[in-house]
Amino acid sequence: MQSSKHDEIDKYRKELEEMIFIVMETSRQSYIEVIQMPVSRFKNYLHWKIKFEEEKRKKIEEEMEKSQRHGFSTR
Repeated sequence: MQSSKHDEIDKYRKELEEMIFIVMETSRQSYIEVIQMPVSRFKNYLHWKIKFEEEKRKKIEEEMEKSQRHGFSTR
């Protein structure tokens, strides 16, 4: 049982570190600035960024489809 708890803690720690670095890269903030963020702001930023990137991807796909329908080359 102890081993599984340690595994869960290690998994959580790794996921948290990945999220921290994602926020650092996308917000151009330092490690210290991200670490000092309130947890709610950190979570809200991640959710916002994910939604923003999904909407951006969809818009690009729509524009590519539109240009292909009108015979424009995307190259």
